Amino acid sequence: MKIVASCSFCGHLFKIEDIFEGVDLPCPKCGQTIVIKATVGVDDKGLPSFEPALDMILDKVFSGKATDEDIAKLRAIGETVKEQKPSGSTTSVKKVEKEEGKTEPETELKSESKPVPASPQTAPSVSEKKPSERTPAAKAPVAPPQVVQQPPRQPTTQIKPKTQPKVEPRQESPQQVAPKKPPTRGAFKVRLDESDVIRPPTDIIKRPKYAEKVLDEKPIEPSQKPSLTEGEIAQEKPSYEPSPPAEQKPLMKQLTDRVKSLPIPKLNRKQALIAAALLGAIVLIVIVWVMLRASAERQRIRDEALASVDGAFSRKDYKQFVEKAQEFLKKYPYDKEKNRLTGQLAKAERELEAARDLGVLRAKFAKQDISLDELESLKVFAESLIIKHKGTDAESEAAKTLDEISLKLVERKEGKLLLDADGLVKAGKYVEAIRMLEDFAPTILVNREKKELLLKNLKDYEEKARDILRRGKDAFNQGRFAEAIELLEKVVGEYPYSSSASEARDLVETVKESKKRLEEELFKERVRFGKRKLDAKEWKEAKDAFEAALKLRPDDPELQQLYARAKEGEAKYRNMVLIEEGWFEMGSDDGERDESPKHKVYLKSYYISKTPVTNREYKEFIDANKDYPVPYVDQGWAKDYNWDPEKRTYPKGKDDHPVVLVSYEDALAYCKWAGKRLPTEAEWEKAARGTDGRKYPWGNTPPTETLANFGRKFNGTTIVGSFPAGASPFGILDCSGNVWEWVQDSYQSDFYRTTEHKTNPVSTRKSDEKVVRGGSWVDGADELRCSNRLFFRSREKLSNLGFRVAMDAEQ
Repeated sequence: MKIVASCSFCGHLFKIEDIFEGVDLPCPKCGQTIVIKATVGVDDKGLPSFEPALDMILDKVFSGKATDEDIAKLRAIGETVKEQKPSGSTTSVKKVEKEEGKTEPETELKSESKPVPASPQTAPSVSEKKPSERTPAAKAPVAPPQVVQQPPRQPTTQIKPKTQPKVEPRQESPQQVAPKKPPTRGAFKVRLDESDVIRPPTDIIKRPKYAEKVLDEKPIEPSQKPSLTEGEIAQEKPSYEPSPPAEQKPLMKQLTDRVKSLPIPKLNRKQALIAAALLGAIVLIVIVWVMLRASAERQRIRDEALASVDGAFSRKDYKQFVEKAQEFLKKYPYDKEKNRLTGQLAKAERELEAARDLGVLRAKFAKQDISLDELESLKVFAESLIIKHKGTDAESEAAKTLDEISLKLVERKEGKLLLDADGLVKAGKYVEAIRMLEDFAPTILVNREKKELLLKNLKDYEEKARDILRRGKDAFNQGRFAEAIELLEKVVGEYPYSSSASEARDLVETVKESKKRLEEELFKERVRFGKRKLDAKEWKEAKDAFEAALKLRPDDPELQQLYARAKEGEAKYRNMVLIEEGWFEMGSDDGERDESPKHKVYLKSYYISKTPVTNREYKEFIDANKDYPVPYVDQGWAKDYNWDPEKRTYPKGKDDHPVVLVSYEDALAYCKWAGKRLPTEAEWEKAARGTDGRKYPWGNTPPTETLANFGRKFNGTTIVGSFPAGASPFGILDCSGNVWEWVQDSYQSDFYRTTEHKTNPVSTRKSDEKVVRGGSWVDGADELRCSNRLFFRSREKLSNLGFRVAMDAEQ
């Protein structure tokens, strides 16, 4: 059977007698040794014969996806075709170079006269073997191509760009188309192994330059080419395969393009082996890693379970230990800790059994109204438990229970004896009680030491009573009546059966009478002292005296009224200093214009606070007035002095700092609540400089860091009273520095020059500008002068502005 084969290099179709799988043949066009990729049969007219589905079958075959049914169908087509008729002398050789997935442009080589010689190693000469004697392609290693004589022409070679020739579609009449024969099964085989393609020798065929890249071979030098004689060359020249008829070109072109369009895989066995080895190593590493991780996780779970078991054993929680240990051994029956846990399990079970027995013993012993016989039985049971559970934790508990049972047995047996001895003690017959205990048979008692202890306790009882009685007498003789009464009552209460009890009972009545007389005298004296202090408006001393008198007579109504008055006065005049009435020099001729002229002013007596109002004192006002706003300014410079609006508390650590961020109206509201007022400008200056007209409260020397808080030396307010060396002649503190202080007066720059009031002057002009005095921690030394005047608007709230309070002396 003749079939048609396609060259995998130049795409030329040629016919062969027969083919078997894996047979290498030379292409009669290009001389390249090829491996048969696919075949197709020809009909009796020499035309390729295939069914409409052949295109699809070839695609599956070339891509390696052909099924057994496809192969059988292709074989059947090959068996039914006949020999192809040769035609034409022009052959198109096309090569496609593939390098790293890129396709080189194709060229068409036309040769008209000179045929391309075949390889001498693969094609035998025509003279050696006739065409009739040729063997089938499957049996001969090389099939000789048919030599076709061409008219002599000058050899010309022209390389042209690839163009698509215009071929008219073949028109066939219905009479020319032979009916298709049913396919029969045959031995048609196809080889698709691309890696076994044999490249042609470079000394036989002259290849384009790009072919060297495709074949990965170095060009053979002319000196290395084999030398042949002219006869040998003539014998070795292969004949050109005639071109197919013009009407067959579209179909042949279609089959050729189909074959050439298939990708030729490049397989590298060495790289495949390396990749397989690496993949195997990676898989092995992953498997080992997974196994190690699984092993580590199992080890961690096992360690946690063992730690839980050991923890229960160390806590002596034997019930939990038994449960966990049994569960652990069930899960890990061959663990290395099995022997240790087995031993601990046995011990835990013994401990649990001992605990159960001990519980039974204690339950029976705790029974109410237990009889003497039951006590004897329990004693025997306890002794047996001690022997049975020797070495366990329950052994010591059983021994303690046995002692308790034995003591209770002795108490039952000694009950009457102890009752009789107790009756003798109560009757004061201590000698008879001791003799009874000494003469009592020691066999009835638990032991001799017990009897000695009872006798010793009885003697100690009497000695303690006598000692307490002696101390009570000493306290009475020294006038410490309360202590004497306490000691004597202790003798009577705690040692009623001692010989000292009756004497203490008689003495305590005498002490109480003496105490009553003394308290009466003390009460009268304290009331007289409190009244003297109340008249002198020394409120604290008066309050302390009345408070002590109330302890003697807490229900005395007159004393309660005096105490309330003293307490109110102490709260009202607390931290207040009395400034007696009189003249003083006010103003200065050396200062600012609004301080002049220096003049004398008369003031009546008044009180002024020793220090400015503090945060602690201002909080009492805030707590008493829940709706009154706390000192707060929404500015960055005030953040260290702002109160917490929600908690209504001052900044932490500033309890005794002067309250700041208060306006003139805030100061008036506090004074009204406290029953006081702001000092006038004249009252403030007299309290600060005294009556000698000094420049500063401490004298005429400039201020220093030990005298006042000024010039940002302390970078903020300080605790009031921190500079006692800077006190005024009246003992007033913080008059200069720390904070400016609001006063009653409205500011008038010419007030000193226009006023005619020289007695208790105050500027009552309606103005929003209010006078402040004293300087602050921000200002320099000159601002600290006692005569210095400044003003702020009444709504101002500053971090260096506070106030102090004053009060009329007539109140």
